Amino acid sequence: MIIGGGVAGTTAAETIRKNDPEGSLAIISDEPHRFYSRIMLSKPAFFLGKVPFDKIWLKTEQWYADNKIELIKNRRAISLDSSKKLVGIDDGKELEYEKLLLSVGAHARRWPVEGADKKGVHYYRSLDEAKGIMSQLKDAKSVVLIGSGFVSFETADLLRMAGKEVTLVMLENYYWEPLLDEKSGRMIEAALEKDGVKILHKKEVQKVLGEDKVEGVLLKDGTQLTCDMIIAGIGVVCGHDWLASSGLKTNRGILANEYLETNLPDVYTAGDSSEFNDIVLGEVVQLGNWVNAQEQGRISAMNMVGISEKKPFKFVSFYTTQGLGMGIAMVGDVRPLPDRKIISRGSPEMGAYGRIFVAGDEIVGATLINRGGELMTLAKLIEIDFKVTGHEEELGDTNKDLKTFLSSISVNPATSEATVASVKPFEKIKVGWFSFSCCEDNTIVFTEIMNDHWQEWKKIFDFRHARVLKKHNIMDEFDVSFIEGAIASPEHEAKLKDIRNRSKILVAVGACAIVGLPAGQRNAFTEDQKNAIQFLVDKFGALSKVLKVADVVKVDAEIPGCPMDPKVFLEKTTAVVKMLRPEL
Repeated sequence: MIIGGGVAGTTAAETIRKNDPEGSLAIISDEPHRFYSRIMLSKPAFFLGKVPFDKIWLKTEQWYADNKIELIKNRRAISLDSSKKLVGIDDGKELEYEKLLLSVGAHARRWPVEGADKKGVHYYRSLDEAKGIMSQLKDAKSVVLIGSGFVSFETADLLRMAGKEVTLVMLENYYWEPLLDEKSGRMIEAALEKDGVKILHKKEVQKVLGEDKVEGVLLKDGTQLTCDMIIAGIGVVCGHDWLASSGLKTNRGILANEYLETNLPDVYTAGDSSEFNDIVLGEVVQLGNWVNAQEQGRISAMNMVGISEKKPFKFVSFYTTQGLGMGIAMVGDVRPLPDRKIISRGSPEMGAYGRIFVAGDEIVGATLINRGGELMTLAKLIEIDFKVTGHEEELGDTNKDLKTFLSSISVNPATSEATVASVKPFEKIKVGWFSFSCCEDNTIVFTEIMNDHWQEWKKIFDFRHARVLKKHNIMDEFDVSFIEGAIASPEHEAKLKDIRNRSKILVAVGACAIVGLPAGQRNAFTEDQKNAIQFLVDKFGALSKVLKVADVVKVDAEIPGCPMDPKVFLEKTTAVVKMLRPEL
């Protein structure tokens, strides 16, 4: 039995069924939906209604039937009796299990402010919450965001794309304090303000104004702000209160060892709700991201089935987001604890700034702004317990490629100790993915394919960019670059030529990139539709006509379709790999 129908629970169910074709298998989900993409919820293509709503679904109803998985939707587990192996459901039923996975996830923390129950106060984590925002957005003019973090950053970008007035209210002195340092926080604030977001520091809402629906907020300093909507992004909480009397050990999350086993027999946990023994970092941690949850679902399922030796969860977690002309990434443990040394890499003045966290003599984490190309290298250095002593200056030198540290070390599999090696490792294929004209239709498909194939792909590919292109300076070189979206401004032309010069292979992806489709679409636009995209014209400028990629530069391959067919993409990618790395 699996409690939770998200990525951890569904991945676990899929893994169990592959290894146990006949055992009974059920998923209990408190949502009324089958498995969907939480990643897509915060993507402009979905949020702005540019792709069909059905693209949100990652599994069909038939998939559950074909795999003999019973999906019990819109039901909450309310009790656990591990001695009898029974789970109580909110419809009064008790269900018996042999093995139990608790992948209950987390929900948005509720905003404890007077009037927070009014119509127009929103949270942004589940599909229904996203639908509520999208529904009201059509008639809203101004929005107040509460909190500084991933949710507010991504939401601010989406709201500005939708042409809404946005005010961000935060308690902190600067964005994301104290997780980020002030330099990093100010870089993010500069991007927000440049895009038209008004930021109020060290402010707190006293109450929400309005009768039944939001009309504004009153701050504790007496300031009144008018708004139609409020979106609160103040963190998440794990919903494990119903387990309080079960004997299960919990903290912020559900406590588990490195095998994702809880203290109760035959009870496992995975995903955002799991607070587990991280053997890479050497401490108990709780993580909340898609790739981490997916891998935990797979490992917990293998241990539940028990067809081989128990597998520990060993994975360096990371978070990434792109928007407002910048990329933000965090890898490993980035808590600014007193005993940690921080090595700066780059600077805000350079437009790319990172911080490498060192505990003892080892790298344990990093924050990266516009340095996403270094993320996977740092993850590997964390994984192998790379020794920092003697390399501090080099780690902070942006002229020093971090990959050189990997090329000069080998790891003893028995001890995981890194030592100097003379054998040059396999050189990964450097990949760039760029979206023009605010297009992200195929980026969503690309992200989902990458998630599905991550364990294999991370050994082969070095993902240097995967972002919407706005005003980035392209500093990397690529073995292969994928381009989606039509070329809609002189700036786009210049950026595309720059990418072409830095890429051995360039692939055009999707209808817009291959045939310049938006030109035809816009000819048929109504006046309202033209007005709705005027902000794009204002931001990017305008050409006499929209160009396809091949009108500007030489294209080596094309992948048609909007969205593209994943099978075709995999076939083309395989061909590129064989050409670039025939030894594979």
